Amino acid sequence: MMRVVRDFHQAGLDRASSVTIGVFDGVHRGHRYLIGQMVQDARQADRVATVVTFFPHPAIVLGKAAPPFYLLTPEERLAHLEALGVDLTVLMTFTPETARTRAADFVAALVRHLRMASLWVGQDFALGYRREGDLAYLRRAGERHRFSVHAVPPLKSEGRVISSNRIRQALKQGDLDDVVRCLGRPFQITGTPLNPSPAVEVEALVRAGDAPSPLLVWELQVWPERLLPAPGLYAGRVRWEGRELPTLAEIHPAFPAPRLYLTGNSRAPLSPPERCTLDFLTRLREQPYRDPEERSVRLITDLARVKSP
Repeated sequence: MMRVVRDFHQAGLDRASSVTIGVFDGVHRGHRYLIGQMVQDARQADRVATVVTFFPHPAIVLGKAAPPFYLLTPEERLAHLEALGVDLTVLMTFTPETARTRAADFVAALVRHLRMASLWVGQDFALGYRREGDLAYLRRAGERHRFSVHAVPPLKSEGRVISSNRIRQALKQGDLDDVVRCLGRPFQITGTPLNPSPAVEVEALVRAGDAPSPLLVWELQVWPERLLPAPGLYAGRVRWEGRELPTLAEIHPAFPAPRLYLTGNSRAPLSPPERCTLDFLTRLREQPYRDPEERSVRLITDLARVKSP
């Protein structure tokens, strides 16, 4: 089981570590390749496979970005790291003071508290105040402190570097194909499904003569700082407690949360579960329903498009 600590001082390691550092928002294919190299090195040398990561995102703290921005919640990020075989994650709170930390002080903490024997980073990596700790600096520091530095080239898809910013841009454009190319999996959100309000419109849908029975309509309450796909209609899959149903997901500027339309069966509850996960599979239309009238006319046909074959 992966240990999570909030500060270098809490690590308490009894042997050396292999380390990688980054935010790793999304834990995309490039992240997984880098972390995989570090984990493999740790296993071969009997070291602790260690990730140093940050929350909030430095771009948020430094005013370079604003929510909604994140591809994963902090808890989801940790779950992905554990699945990759990481032994220890140092989840540090990033503050303006963190940004002012000198590279020498950061490296000293890595060596002292993590007993760092090898450092695995991307080719454009730098740490410390004004990114003073670039690869050349880190290699010189490695000679002094006796740790090796390994620069891993970026992973590319269709000739372009895979990055969290590329994924964010694709989400804003509703380009799920590029999102999947970069993530290596469907884009997912997890939240609390609730019956939407007002319920009058939903009741009208349920009473429609050709509506499936039962027709379930949920609003998925998710972390407000999480980035969602562009408005539109999406074919998806909703999962909870070992169950799975195809769903039509509507992202609408007027809705407080993504709205899910799905047809129940003998396995599905008539009330929302406590938590569920939505996989976005395909963007069916760039525009959500214009109004309740269009929704009532087109919903059933659209639902038929997302049912399992």
